Amino acid sequence: MERKRFLGSLSLLAVLVVGLLVPGCAKPAPEAEVLVPPYVESQSVTINPGKTALIIVDCQNDFLKLGGKLGPSDEAGADYCAEVVSHIKVLSDKCRVANMPIIYTQDYHQPNDPEFAIWPPHCLVGTSGQEEVPELTPQTGDYVLLKGGKTVSYDCFYASYKPNEMESELKSLGVDTVIVTGTVSNICVYCAVVGCAQRGYKTIVPRNCIASLTPAGERLALSQFSSLYAVTVTESDKITFK
Repeated sequence: MERKRFLGSLSLLAVLVVGLLVPGCAKPAPEAEVLVPPYVESQSVTINPGKTALIIVDCQNDFLKLGGKLGPSDEAGADYCAEVVSHIKVLSDKCRVANMPIIYTQDYHQPNDPEFAIWPPHCLVGTSGQEEVPELTPQTGDYVLLKGGKTVSYDCFYASYKPNEMESELKSLGVDTVIVTGTVSNICVYCAVVGCAQRGYKTIVPRNCIASLTPAGERLALSQFSSLYAVTVTESDKITFK
C-alpha cells in the first residue's frame, strides 16, 4: 500500500531528498526515464534483547502533530503520523518488557540556532513542539540525546551537545545490534542508520516505524540502507525476540 505524504507543509523543502546513485557520472535522464529505486522486501529477523538497543529518532510534536512547526498540514497526514507512532509504541512496549535499552534523539534548538538558516524555527527549547509526542514519552531509565547548535542537526552522532554522546552511550550499553525508528526516513533517521551501520552495529529498520516526507523519499532511503550498508529492512511484527 502506498504511503501518504505526511509533511504537506514541507513540499517545497522536499529538495533535501538524497539523489539516486548511478554508476559513474552521467547526464540526468529526462523525467520520463528516471529510474525508481528497487523495492526492498521486508525480512524476518530475530534479535537478542540483551545485545540490542531501540533508537527512537525525533518523534516530537513539531514533526508529527497537526499544527507542529514542521508537522503534517492536513488530517490525512496527521493520521499517517499517528499510524507510524502507534507501530513504534507497540514495538517499544515489547522492548521494555524484554528489558532492552531505549535511546531517544530529539531536536533541541535555541532561537538563534544556525539550522534556522535552512529550516523554519522548530523544536524550540521550552515549547510543547520540542516535547516527545505523548504516546512515546520517555520513561525512567531511557536515554535522551539532544541535538542542536550545528549548521544542520540531523546526525545524532555529530549534532549532540555533548561530544561523541551517541557513540559513548552505545558502547556503554554493550550492544551489537540497533533497531532504528522515527522521523524523517531520508534525513535524521537516515543519518542515525548510517552512523550505526558505519560503526559496525547490526542495524535493523522496521519500515512501518519510520515516517517520511514522500513515498519516494522512503523508498530511496530503504534502498540505500539495504544496498550500501547491509541494513536489515523489516516490519515491526516481523521482529522476533529470542
